[in-house]
Amino acid sequence: MKVIISKRAMALIKFWVDKCPYEIAGMGTVLLGQDGTVYVDNVELLTQKVTGASVDMDAESINTLAYEKRLEGDLRFHWHSHVNMSAFFSGTDRDGLETMLSMVVGS
Repeated sequence: MKVIISKRAMALIKFWVDKCPYEIAGMGTVLLGQDGTVYVDNVELLTQKVTGASVDMDAESINTLAYEKRLEGDLRFHWHSHVNMSAFFSGTDRDGLETMLSMVVGS
């Protein structure tokens, strides 16, 4: 699968990560190309509680954003920083992905 993140979306993510001394997270809308390419065209910063090792996005903010963006693409892009740590899937990341997946598919 090929994923293309727009220059604007990447610039916003980098800006927010650079300005926040803690973990930070957000969501984004994606469009699926005819060739299966996933295009991330828009990212958003949501209400959240952050620490040096975790981030908890507000569920109401996620639901509101999903409703507001429903005509612009699927809200299926999640991003977050690890502050000064290397990139890896932590147990918290895996738990968060499971939670988000259950919200999307309703299982």
